[in-house]
Amino acid sequence: MAEVNGSMKPLRDGAEGAPEGIAAEEFRQRMERPDIASELFVPMGPSYWHKGRLRVHRIAPGEIRSHISGLRLQAADPTGEDPGWERQVQQDMVSLIRSLILLRLEPGMGSLNVSRDLLMSRAMEPSSGVRVKFGLEVRPDGKGADPVAAARVCHRRIVRAVHKAGYRIEHPRKFDPQRGMEGLMEWGGQVRLRRRRAWTPWLLLLPLIALLLLLPRDCSQPMRFFGVSLRGGSWIVLLDKSGSMEPHFGAVRAEARRVLQQVEQRGARQYANIIAYDAEATSALGGLVRVEGDTSQRLDRFLEDLTIGGGTRLEAAISTAAREVVAHGRPTTLIILTDGEDETIQPMIDRMSETRAQFGEWEVVAYTLTPRLFGDAGPAAPLAGNLSEQRLEALASGFSGRFGPEEGR
Repeated sequence: MAEVNGSMKPLRDGAEGAPEGIAAEEFRQRMERPDIASELFVPMGPSYWHKGRLRVHRIAPGEIRSHISGLRLQAADPTGEDPGWERQVQQDMVSLIRSLILLRLEPGMGSLNVSRDLLMSRAMEPSSGVRVKFGLEVRPDGKGADPVAAARVCHRRIVRAVHKAGYRIEHPRKFDPQRGMEGLMEWGGQVRLRRRRAWTPWLLLLPLIALLLLLPRDCSQPMRFFGVSLRGGSWIVLLDKSGSMEPHFGAVRAEARRVLQQVEQRGARQYANIIAYDAEATSALGGLVRVEGDTSQRLDRFLEDLTIGGGTRLEAAISTAAREVVAHGRPTTLIILTDGEDETIQPMIDRMSETRAQFGEWEVVAYTLTPRLFGDAGPAAPLAGNLSEQRLEALASGFSGRFGPEEGR
């Protein structure tokens, strides 16, 4: 079964075991009981708990690939003559939600819900659509225990899986969250899917293709900030303004000016901000702002007026960035420029689930770079050197990112 996103990658050795109150072996045995549709969840054999989430070990894809198990996602018969296709989807939806209801009754699992992790593969027959297996998570803060909130989260993640599989929910579009998981199960028993269609005819694309051919050749290449791709369209630079970083302010300002100018020339829809920090964090724009008009000038003036400060607390900048990402409501890339001499980094790594939780449901990828990697002097795929860089590597990994620029910069 193929992996849908990077969140299924195993973390380093020493990952935490099952969440507090849950015995891993007892959980596996519970999943094997006939009242739980275990085939709709990630397989228990190659799975393990890490910081409240059930994940799959890195193993050969063939060992977990399945064309015959998982939640069936397939379009309803457009003629209406064969209701069997949609009934199979509805049956699996009900089984998935009923299994969650039963598992949430077990000791320590009152806040259990499906996670963002998905395993997806094509079904054996083309007409049978896609098979999806869901990951599981137990919120350490207990927020998932509220049935209304749990139903909303589960609904959102099921809809996300449907979209990723190439379908849309034709009916019913909404459910009553106030009825909790029971209301969600009723919704699942009525779901009808349609394939997502590309509405733009090919002929309408011809002017766009012609325009792309006339653009400079490098416009097809992703924009990068110190080697970090800005494909996502929303990014925040977190700049350490401690004394040791002052000699590099000019390079940061020049890089920001270059990238912002490139964004404006391409007319790309990009949202950006810069947060400088010492003991406290200062946001240049107060939030993620679309790069247009005077945005570049405001950021340039902010960097020009930057002065060194006392102390270094990346934690303060991360908290500020989290508030801005939640307000922005879009996936965001964090580019952290620091020498790593910071006592708040290790505690953030130790509490990684809490650190990430500040960003809510929004996907955030972080890249960490030290001064030796700024500009063209650094290698394309650097290795973390001293302890500070190793910590920065661990922090970036916790955000599904990496230490240093991407390969092929």
